[in-house]
Amino acid sequence: MIGCYVGPTIAYQPHMENALSALRRRLEACDPPTVEHVMGKLLEQMGVRELKVAKRGRDHVVYTGRRKLGLAEVRHCFRMLRGGAEPGRRDVADARRDVGNYGAQIGIVLSTGEPGRETRSEATAAGQLPVLLLCGEALAEAFTEHAVGCQPVVVPEVDEAFFRTAAEAAQLEEAARRARREERDRREGREPRETREQREAREPREGRPPREGREPREGREPRGEREVPVEREIVVEREVTAEREPRERARREEADESAEVEAPIALGASVEVSLERGAPAALEPEEGDEDGEEGEDED
Repeated sequence: MIGCYVGPTIAYQPHMENALSALRRRLEACDPPTVEHVMGKLLEQMGVRELKVAKRGRDHVVYTGRRKLGLAEVRHCFRMLRGGAEPGRRDVADARRDVGNYGAQIGIVLSTGEPGRETRSEATAAGQLPVLLLCGEALAEAFTEHAVGCQPVVVPEVDEAFFRTAAEAAQLEEAARRARREERDRREGREPRETREQREAREPREGRPPREGREPREGREPRGEREVPVEREIVVEREVTAEREPRERARREEADESAEVEAPIALGASVEVSLERGAPAALEPEEGDEDGEEGEDED
């Protein structure tokens, strides 16, 4: 995550205490079989192998298993209080006896209840085999540490040191870019460019004349029909006429060509019709022939 810090300090924030209290209340609300089951899952996540039941009572159950500590595998004896009662001095003494009976090296008492002062003193008594108390708040912390019965939520925090370092690096990069630009301008014989800070120092923004803004939309006059000048109408009409003349001329030429092609076809059709009907063509007598015939009659 860039710009944020996620570390172990999150586990000690106030909201973590509320989460532990909620998890502890949820464990106390479980019935005895469920308590035994979830504690078995916790021991498996802690790396305990060969976990099995050694003795079962009405309010407790004894498990044995092996767990690797360093280079050796240490045999553990777990005494689970299923009813959620607060462990007492007697439970600690019974755990010591179970360690000796089942050949274990370490005894652990698990319970959802919080042990009292006398129980803690008995578990760490001098000259006695120590017994670990995984009870109450310590049991809830073990569940959260091994992510059993809960889901870890990471809350990011803003990393101010990151942003300070980024700002310093950005200033150095900007100074290097400005130096390269000034060196290039000096080599090319151009005047050095004025930075924004120098421009604002020379001409502060407050002293600049305000820009002439456009009138607000509410104050503008409504748009009406715009009047087109007469000269523009004449020019537009001439342009339209000039565009239409070539098209009209081409259309007339096409009409003349089609008429010339259709004329001989019509004449040939009329001749064919007359020949099919069998009507003899009537020939008018010539004037010379008529005069000749009259002369013969007179003779």
